[in-house]
Amino acid sequence: METKVQDKNRDLILDAINPLLKVENIFGFFRFQVLNGRMKKSNKRMKFYALFLISVLFIAYSIIYLSDVISSKQMYINEVVIVLILTLQYVVLIVNVMCSNNKNILIIESLAKIDYGLELSSKNVYNKTRQQAIIFLSVLFCLYTTNFVYECIHLSDYNVYTGVFHHVTNIARHIELVVFYVFVKLIIMRLDILNEYLKQIIDIKSANQSTTYSNNQLSHSVLINCNSCFNRIWNKNKREIVSLAKLFDFVGETTNNLNEVFNYQILNALICTFGFTILLSWMAIQLYFFNKNIDGIISLILQCLFEVSFIGLICYVCEGMNLKRKSTGMLVNKLIMDYDLPRQKRIQAKANGTPPRHVACLGGVPFNNM
Repeated sequence: METKVQDKNRDLILDAINPLLKVENIFGFFRFQVLNGRMKKSNKRMKFYALFLISVLFIAYSIIYLSDVISSKQMYINEVVIVLILTLQYVVLIVNVMCSNNKNILIIESLAKIDYGLELSSKNVYNKTRQQAIIFLSVLFCLYTTNFVYECIHLSDYNVYTGVFHHVTNIARHIELVVFYVFVKLIIMRLDILNEYLKQIIDIKSANQSTTYSNNQLSHSVLINCNSCFNRIWNKNKREIVSLAKLFDFVGETTNNLNEVFNYQILNALICTFGFTILLSWMAIQLYFFNKNIDGIISLILQCLFEVSFIGLICYVCEGMNLKRKSTGMLVNKLIMDYDLPRQKRIQAKANGTPPRHVACLGGVPFNNM
């Protein structure tokens, strides 16, 4: 029975993030495959498709670029370097996703276990995640399409083929950041519910319901308001501190796996954003002083803002995780410092605060604090 419910929760989670997974597959990113109701590592056909996609993009661009060089008898070294860097970046992103198949599967399985412990099984619970994914993808593609059309119309020397190559490689990088955002939001949603349970335990103590509290349980029919995440009221019964500790452990494991999967994407986003911002700013200064090309300057400014906005998005969601983590710490401290509880009960409460729940970049400074 337990396995069936967890499988159902897993399917609901996969359905919620399905729009993201499909778009990732189009760009050659395969986190896993679902075969006969089981999550497995990506197969050789998926890997071949990713290799084929990269080869077609690079070879097609090379042929078009070389034909332009032969006709104009001019070669721009900086353009060649940029293309090589973008291609290498794209390849490393795909390889990174392929090599972390097992971790991606563990993330989904851990989320399903948390949902089982929280008794989340209604499809309404996952609608918000699916809606967020669709909105982010729609906005992302609209912005890229608008930028591409603007450059084609207003920039007289704009190379369409170069623009297509740049947009495809850049949008793939930004899609990975959107996936990271959605995964972190999935954890935050569940952490919010767990914190609500801890608040209810403390509130029961404050209301002098010492018998129920000392037995480590919430009273019957405790209402937990999770409107901020799921837009509905949850009615949960008898949630023990020790069971909460196990769920917090799953949250910590999921966060650790998320760190390992997205380490490179976060580092790549930081380097590319600041590197592109400096490069684009320098190009804008050149356009202003030498060509007086206002349209080109506007296009570069928009690209800079676009790059920085994704770092802002990641900082925002990581700060949200940080706030929930601090809230957990404060609630657990209240339980630990309550000496009316038996020692064993306080030790169980302390277990809720031990798993790490911050997002770090390659084992460095927590990304939440950036």
